[in-house]
Amino acid sequence: MQAVREPDISQLLREYTEDLPKKINSPDEEKYLLLVKPLNFESTILFSPGVSIFKAIYGRGKTYGIGYYTVHYCERTKECSAIYINVRRMHNIVSREVNSGSKIHEDILSLIKRSSTIRLDLELLYTILLAIDSRYKDIFEVGDVLLTTDISHLDPQIISEIKSEIMQIEDSEKLSRLFEVLVEKLILKSHISPKLILILDEFEQLVPTQLNQLQIVNNLLISLLTSLRSSKGGVLERYPNTFTLVLTIQELAYPSEAMREFRRSAAPIIGKIISSADDLSIPIKFSPYTSDSIKEYYEKALELLAYKGFITDDEKLKLENISKCLSYYLSNLLKMPARLFFERLRAVITDIVTTQKDQILKTMGETTDGKICDRLENFFEDIRSKIAESGIYGLYISKEISGINKDKIFSMLRKLAEELDKNTSEEKFISEVKANGYEGIVVLYPGTDKGATIILYKGRSVKLGETKYRQGFIKHYGDILANNCGFAKGKKDNDCKILIVHPEEANIIGMFKIIYELQQISNIRISKKVIDVPLDRDEFASLYIKSASSDSTDQFSLISGDINYYEQRFKEVIERIKRQIEKEVVAQK
Repeated sequence: MQAVREPDISQLLREYTEDLPKKINSPDEEKYLLLVKPLNFESTILFSPGVSIFKAIYGRGKTYGIGYYTVHYCERTKECSAIYINVRRMHNIVSREVNSGSKIHEDILSLIKRSSTIRLDLELLYTILLAIDSRYKDIFEVGDVLLTTDISHLDPQIISEIKSEIMQIEDSEKLSRLFEVLVEKLILKSHISPKLILILDEFEQLVPTQLNQLQIVNNLLISLLTSLRSSKGGVLERYPNTFTLVLTIQELAYPSEAMREFRRSAAPIIGKIISSADDLSIPIKFSPYTSDSIKEYYEKALELLAYKGFITDDEKLKLENISKCLSYYLSNLLKMPARLFFERLRAVITDIVTTQKDQILKTMGETTDGKICDRLENFFEDIRSKIAESGIYGLYISKEISGINKDKIFSMLRKLAEELDKNTSEEKFISEVKANGYEGIVVLYPGTDKGATIILYKGRSVKLGETKYRQGFIKHYGDILANNCGFAKGKKDNDCKILIVHPEEANIIGMFKIIYELQQISNIRISKKVIDVPLDRDEFASLYIKSASSDSTDQFSLISGDINYYEQRFKEVIERIKRQIEKEVVAQK
């Protein structure tokens, strides 16, 4: 058995979690990859009737949990063949090849260059041809495109046949025919497997500014869906149970309203889309993983460590007995972005194997029943406490968000106010209300008719009685409301908004009701829109990190990957709040 060193184990677990899943490996390495099955994998992907659209916020594990897992599952079991394509990288590479005057499949690039619209059909054809052909494997970075071995080892003649079939037909038929040809050449002719699964990750990235161009995303999406099954046929009509399309799309770029409308149509494809929401999507709230995923990852990690000689088979079997306990105590980590979730899980496993193993085995004794968790309760509570105290992880795993000083609270509210008004040119004056229990900022727009914006922060549930809270609220905000939110003569509403920002677990129903029902102050009728802005732990963390204050975020020890994640999440949070404000303002008219 190897000497157990923390850096060696930590690096090994990271390699089998993050690096090796980006490519197809030897059968031995494939067996020990630390990929865990996403929720409802069989029903939503493996046995999907035709189409699955996963909708999630940035960083929720779509690439590894949906994309890479599916390809490696097919590679290992031979139950299916799979092609994974990162659409963002596909679009960038195709654009680069077009602009550089590449001679590789020059006829396809020429058609793309001449087109005034996004040619999904040709970009997919070009990417798949390059991915299958071993001569061009260096065009892609590792993880951009991933194929099961049976596809990557195809006869070169098949590649020529696929291209020839598509290039000789009308443009309007190319996309639909592409999927049919892939099934005909790969499944029906080459007999490589019973089914082909095509995963298009980050589909919205075909459109550079997708958050502001939902209509273009919608048009591309509907065009893609109808190409699979329509009154004219399509791969799902002609060759049932041989093809599945899996899409992942950023939640805010998903055209939900338009897809609800499409769902009510008589389009034949509707019957082939599996969904759990009325907009034809499968929403992922926090991640595609559950507490069972923690158990699975832990047990797979032990298998790998035993295989590599870091623990004995006997130790592996005994340590497996605490997997259910671990999944229970660490379940709150599932609210984190997937990369941070697995990073922390790896750290816990490394600690167990390098420093805690002997004590755990001694405490367990010969117990293998449900009492194991009770025997090791102090150990697991200690793990949870350490995580809660370790920087950013505490924002996710603590029972409630507390201990944030007022400087940080006001920094967060100011940052939010600045971002919400980022595209306006009006001069702003921001003041703070620091009274305990009534913390907030007031944004005034001097020299305009625009009403005030009040942004309140409530970290915990409101415990004051309604009368007392109403009195306190009027004391601290009454003059602002009376002077800036009154009905103007001849004008029904001068756009006064009150936002209540709070962690989603904080109960602010009573607070909201009091402010919403407040109609008059000092004999002045006031007009306002009250907007509830709950933040889940991940949204809260992104706002916290992006808000500068004397409460330094250096304690979080964020690395570049984390910084990039929270930059993107912050943009999503602001966009989500903007849309919520627009919706509530209309609803309360």
